[in-house]
Amino acid sequence: MKFLVDTDIILSLGPWGDEDLGVHPYSAACFHRLAKKYGCTLFVHPLSLETVGLRCQGDRETQIKEQMAAYDRVDDTVPLSVFEQDQVGFPKKGSVDYLENAFLAAVKTDGVDFLVTEKPSLHARAGRLGLSTRVLFLSDALGLVKDLFEITAPDRPRVEEICFSLIREQNSIFWTMASPKEQDNTFKALLARLRKEQVNAFVIRDGDKSLIAGICVVEQTLEGPAIRLFHVADPYPFSRYGALLLKAVFDRATVHGDEQIRFSAFPGHNKIAELVQSVGFKWTDPMSIQVTPLMDNNTWVLPLTPLFHGTLFPELEMQLPLFPYFGPQGNAMERVCLVNTPAPEITPGDTLLIFRTQGPCAITAMGVVKETLVATSPLGIVRFLGTRTAWSYSEIVRFCRKSPLVIKFVQVKTLGKPLGLADLKTQGVLKGRPRKIMGVNNEAKAWLKEKFKGR
Repeated sequence: MKFLVDTDIILSLGPWGDEDLGVHPYSAACFHRLAKKYGCTLFVHPLSLETVGLRCQGDRETQIKEQMAAYDRVDDTVPLSVFEQDQVGFPKKGSVDYLENAFLAAVKTDGVDFLVTEKPSLHARAGRLGLSTRVLFLSDALGLVKDLFEITAPDRPRVEEICFSLIREQNSIFWTMASPKEQDNTFKALLARLRKEQVNAFVIRDGDKSLIAGICVVEQTLEGPAIRLFHVADPYPFSRYGALLLKAVFDRATVHGDEQIRFSAFPGHNKIAELVQSVGFKWTDPMSIQVTPLMDNNTWVLPLTPLFHGTLFPELEMQLPLFPYFGPQGNAMERVCLVNTPAPEITPGDTLLIFRTQGPCAITAMGVVKETLVATSPLGIVRFLGTRTAWSYSEIVRFCRKSPLVIKFVQVKTLGKPLGLADLKTQGVLKGRPRKIMGVNNEAKAWLKEKFKGR
């Protein structure tokens, strides 16, 4: 697997490391160690070498160039014409725009599988060019390597809601939330006000219960709910932990009947905006929004064996397994399924009804299809999934023997009361226990809509 590493991540390493770049040196070191351990190849872009002299001089410049000499080089002859002209324009050679487009051109042409960077501008540009799943924050790249190659007991983070005032002021989550330059009176005043008003916070704890890996505070204002704090500490994977926190926020909005949620961030801290967009939200004029009711498009029943159901939806299992499953877990909101049986033409926007095939047999959740891919290679699947993988690399290789259909979907509802097989047969949703993806007719969809309202 090939990773293109941005210059700032390399600059954070070694005795000359610069923490002001916003890169956690420990995460950078762990990523390099694991990438080397599992045979991944790390690349730098030749244009990066030209920028080092502009940022460092003397011995430090020499040391960094010696460090970068250990990396492979990507092809710097790839033209920017791989993108449409209206997407990238005509940036001047040597400019920041030119450099960032050159980085993404290497990704676009599959010269590398992923680009690893902490630069918000590169992530935003990748989103506009349709490459967001292949441009990773450092913590997510580290999590991806662990998910694909490490055979260890899975991390099972859990969100809990506590009073914000119970979190000690000295907790490390606060001093990792903003740089020393941003730890000004405004930030401190916000923390003091949230403590005084006794608001609640969603938190994800580390194995050490005193450490908080992620935190989100939603405050009720006159204009509606607003996210005041949202942060995942390094080296925890932002996409996974952030999605868990975001799901808790959406669940809260469902309970309270909120139609909108506002959020803001320090300049340069736009990871939450990237996360919200990654699960299907877009910047738009509120007056232009048109919503298609669920199940008005094609609706499919997706059967999952207990093992796969437990992998994708561990929170829906009736009890924890006696022996832990050794592998990566499904994301909190966006999930992925690999289907080896013949499948119909499923398109973005279609509704998926998740059916557990054994003990008990029932529809347990509903999702909306985001993207599909007919896979031809393991690396193609990994690139398509990005950080959303629920499978190890060896499992993906086994799946690829039959060119599986890969379905990426967003979970929109879980059923407190699953719809059992007996009722589904009576109402004509299914004729029996399905062994492959089945379509749902219009009469059955009308019944399902009514049943989903009360669940």
